[in-house]
Amino acid sequence: MGKCELHLRSCKMKEVEKALQDFLISDTTHIASLNGPWGSGKTFFWNKFKNENPKLLEKFDGYSYVSLFGLSSGQELRRQISVCSDTLKTGPQERAKHFVSKNAVKLNKVLEETELPWLKSTAFLNEWLESHFVEKFLICIDDFERKDPALSASALMGVVSSLKEDRNCKILLIYNAEEADAETNSLLKTHREKVLDVEISFQPNCEENARHAWGESDPPNSIRLIFEKCEFNNIRVMRHVRRVLSFFEQFMASRFDNITEKVVQSCVILTIIHLLLWKRSRCESGCLHGLLHQEF
Repeated sequence: MGKCELHLRSCKMKEVEKALQDFLISDTTHIASLNGPWGSGKTFFWNKFKNENPKLLEKFDGYSYVSLFGLSSGQELRRQISVCSDTLKTGPQERAKHFVSKNAVKLNKVLEETELPWLKSTAFLNEWLESHFVEKFLICIDDFERKDPALSASALMGVVSSLKEDRNCKILLIYNAEEADAETNSLLKTHREKVLDVEISFQPNCEENARHAWGESDPPNSIRLIFEKCEFNNIRVMRHVRRVLSFFEQFMASRFDNITEKVVQSCVILTIIHLLLWKRSRCESGCLHGLLHQEF
């Protein structure tokens, strides 16, 4: 299977699901990326897809989800992959390995505090865990743009390449290219043919994410209209909007029917503006312009 690039600008989430399904089934694709703006729901979508398709995971021995937030070295990343793993097999050997892996941090601490100098170094334990446990895993590495600057993109991709080549793992990289550092974007751009087998651009529309933000139900039409006019799909902000509206409902209930809709719209608009100005995200500038110039 050749390199696959899937760039979606609309709410065709079925196509994203199909791309992920093909990636997991294939024996020739090993590294995929899911790239989308801040708050578009990438991690939420992946977790939902994974939980709804357990049969796709049956070919793997284990699963590990790791956020790069705060990680500053390849060694830390390898350790987190082991610690954050879940076995997908039920045999006694797999359960024993999983127990050791889950308690690796505690064991590391004990070894570091021992008075025996040759036990103070825990590198051998981490290497043992990787060589004896992390094999034929499905690994999701999230938050590229939030990694510690000390963790270079080349070191990060070195770990990913090692997991693919040496441990027969399949890796999904979730990130926001608009906020990733220059080194990461440059490396992915320069070596994408060698590094990535599948690239998926994640851009759900406002209807899809609003339904998720409102708990699989549709938001009121007046609120949906604001999201649609501004082409706004940030699920994190949508959830915050829902919480703000829930708070004010207790004061508005059946007492101000003649102005309720206007108050609701004002709450929605002001909440979005407040959060986007706080974030100062380049990708949301069009939404801010729409909010300030649209009539609702």
